[in-house]
Amino acid sequence: MGVLDRIRLLVRLGTGRVGPRQAASGRALGLAVGLALVTVVMSWLGYRSTREWQRSTVESAETRGNEVLAFLTVALERDMKGGQITVLLPFNQALLDTSTVYDLADRFAGGFARFPYVDSFFVWKPISCRLQAISETNAASLPPM
Repeated sequence: MGVLDRIRLLVRLGTGRVGPRQAASGRALGLAVGLALVTVVMSWLGYRSTREWQRSTVESAETRGNEVLAFLTVALERDMKGGQITVLLPFNQALLDTSTVYDLADRFAGGFARFPYVDSFFVWKPISCRLQAISETNAASLPPM
């Protein structure tokens, strides 16, 4: 037996016939119950939609973060390879023998200007019985002191 059947039974118990006033009160009670059910359903739908909105926002932020991380990784890898290919690979023994320290410093400074993620270059060459090492570091990447 449903709620509306019980309401109808209670309304009819008072008299054998249902008058206009009793019918109106039965309709008002039915309307109140209907409005309460609609309110509960709408609240539940609002809750569900808010939860799904939050879930999709988190998922979208994670996806965007992964994309940015992938792009950053590719950019750093290309930059490091570019610095190696452009600055270090053209070196050979003849170039090292004829270059002065200042020529190498100019070459390294150009590499730092073109590839900002490269931190340092290191080149060494044997001179008689000792080694001469040349090291250049990007001043922009040094920690503050």
